[in-house]
This record gives sequence, structure tokens and C-alpha cells, in this order.
Amino acid sequence: QYHVDPETDADQLGARSGNIGNFWQDKIEGKTMKARVHVMLKDGVLDPQGAAVKHALGTLGFTGVDAVRQGNQWRAPLQAVDLPTPDAPAGGVTLRLLACGVCRSDWHVWTGADPDVTLPHIPGHEYCGEVIALGQGVTRWRKGDRVIAPFILACGQCPACARGHQTTCARQILPGFTAQGAFAEMIAVPFADTNLTALPD
Repeated sequence: QYHVDPETDADQLGARSGNIGNFWQDKIEGKTMKARVHVMLKDGVLDPQGAAVKHALGTLGFTGVDAVRQGNQWRAPLQAVDLPTPDAPAGGVTLRLLACGVCRSDWHVWTGADPDVTLPHIPGHEYCGEVIALGQGVTRWRKGDRVIAPFILACGQCPACARGHQTTCARQILPGFTAQGAFAEMIAVPFADTNLTALPD
């Protein structure tokens, strides 16, 4: 599913259908190394654990990949980056991602068509994961719970939510759009008690 190709020119990415790419540069053993990591999608799903990516980068001396992020340019190859584990917000949780789908909306984000998205940005909004940290006030979930989240994270407290109209919640948060998304190993999810649903074993 993955390979490292130090010879690949960055401009060739667009010709490789079904790939998400990054251009990685670092110094290893005193030498500047550049390598293209092509993340092959299988059945439309990106491996969020990045095991193959980590193995590939490990052959070049890198220690790990925490997220796939769009940098400071629209329509540019995505970047594999190391980021700190996000803190669980009050009323929310931090998830270790188990899976994340790839949606046409992610492509719209990548093109810059969505005015709510600012760069740099982590896409991904169709995800599930394991709870690894709890924010203050969370009552429905425990560490180790496996959960799935909806596209829109509604606050659960405003008049719209009280009427059952969560999609018009004025405080709604959309990971992958208005917040950092799930093309990563970890994600912070607000309003956990209102939005998350348990995954069956």
C-alpha cells in the first residue's frame, strides 16, 4: 500500500491516480534526504495508524508520522507531519483513530473551495476511534471505549439542539473543516456526550 521513492519528482503526484502524497525532507546522518511517500488508498480508506508509512519512513531514519496535513498551499501534496497529541477539551475526548474514510468533501477542502478552512489543515471527517483521554465534565465515556462520531458535532445545549435540529446548531464544530480533522493518529472531539455513539464489538 505504501512505498518510499526518493527519485520521484514532486510534480508527478497528480499523474498517480488514487495516491495521497507528501514531500518529506530532513537531515539523516548529516545528509539532507528527500523522499516522496505515496499513501495508496484501499477501498477509499486511509490507514490512520500509519504503520506502513512509519515503516517506510523508518528506513530513512524517521521516527514516526502523526498526521497527514495540507500545508500552506491549496491543491498541493499533503504532508506527513509530527504533531503533539491533542488535549481533550472540556466536555470532549481525545480519540486514537481506528479508521477514517476519504470523502469527496475532502477534495473540496484540498482545492480551497470551502471558506471555513484555513491552512495548514488536517482533513478527514468520517472517523471512529478509541477514547484515550477525557475532558472535564464527560460522563458517558471511559478510556478504552470505541466510538464513532457524526459529521457535525453539535453543542447539545442551544435552542436548535433542544428542538432536535443539531445540523443548525450555532456552535457546531466540523472536524476536517472548522477544526483539525481525522487524517491523523489522534483527534480531539468536543461535545462528546452529545455526539459520540458506541461501536459494537
